[in-house]
Amino acid sequence: ARSDQNTHTQNQQQKEQKYQQQSPHISFYVTGFGPFHGVESNPSTVLINKLKDHLQTTDEPNSNNDRTCDKSKTPPPKQCTLKINALVLETSASFVTEKLNEIYSQIESEMVQATALNDYSSSRPQSMSERTVVVHLGVSRAREINLEKCAYNEATFRVADEGGYRPQNECVVENCDIPLGGAAHTELDVSALCDKLDGTDDRPVSLSDNPGRFVCNYTYFYSLVKCREINLRICGGGCGETRKVDTLFVHVPHFEFIDEDAQFEFVLGLLHLIQEQVVCGK
Repeated sequence: ARSDQNTHTQNQQQKEQKYQQQSPHISFYVTGFGPFHGVESNPSTVLINKLKDHLQTTDEPNSNNDRTCDKSKTPPPKQCTLKINALVLETSASFVTEKLNEIYSQIESEMVQATALNDYSSSRPQSMSERTVVVHLGVSRAREINLEKCAYNEATFRVADEGGYRPQNECVVENCDIPLGGAAHTELDVSALCDKLDGTDDRPVSLSDNPGRFVCNYTYFYSLVKCREINLRICGGGCGETRKVDTLFVHVPHFEFIDEDAQFEFVLGLLHLIQEQVVCGK
C-alpha cells in the first residue's frame, strides 16, 4: 500500500512539473481611442494612460492581482506569465487598419515561434506568448459598460473619422466570407464574463450586440477577422482549445455616469477574468 502511495505521489509531482513547464504565457494588447467629433476628452484614453501608469508603478506588473475582481474565487495558476501592452489609437479607419496589421503581424510571429519551441524544445523565452487577447476600449453614450458580443462588416460613419473618411454602407473587410452587414462574434464567453463583472449599482455591466457602425465597430470587426485568420493558419482551426488569439470590444460610458476609478477597477478585473477563462477554461 505504501509503495502504491509513493507511486501516486511521484506521478502527481511529475504532472505538476509538466504543467509548470507547459504553463501558458499570456499577452494582452489593450487599446483605447483618442478624440473624435463631439468627444474631445475620450474616457478610453484616460483608462489606457492610467493602465500604463499602473504597469509602471506596480511592483509585479506581470503577476496576478487577486484584488481586481471580488467575484473571482479561483485565480489563474501562479505559473502563468502575463504581459500587457497598452496603447491609444487615432480614431480613424486608416490608422486602425495600419496599427492592427502591425499588432497582429507581431502576434502571429510570436505564436509561430512559441509553437515551434514547444514542439522541439523545453526552453522558451519568458517574453514569448502562447496566447494573446486583444481588448479594445471605446466610449459610448450609454450609462453602463457594454461587452460587445459581435461586430459587423459594415462601415457607415455618421461623421467623418479623424482621417476625414466617411464611408456609407461599405464593407470593413472586402473579399471576406462575411457579406456586407454580416456579423462576426468573439470566441470568448462574454456571458460568463458579464455574470462575474456585473452586480454593482455603481458599475453596471451589460451585454450588447450593437457596437454601432463607426470606428469602434470597424476596429472590432477587423480584429475579429485577423484573429480568425491567425487561428486558422496556426491551428488549422480557430475554435475550442486550439485558439491562440482572441479579441473583445468594451464600450465604456463617460465618467459622469461611472467614475474613472470604478471604470479602471473594471478594466483590471476584466483582464484578470479573461486570463482566468483563457488559462483555466472557466
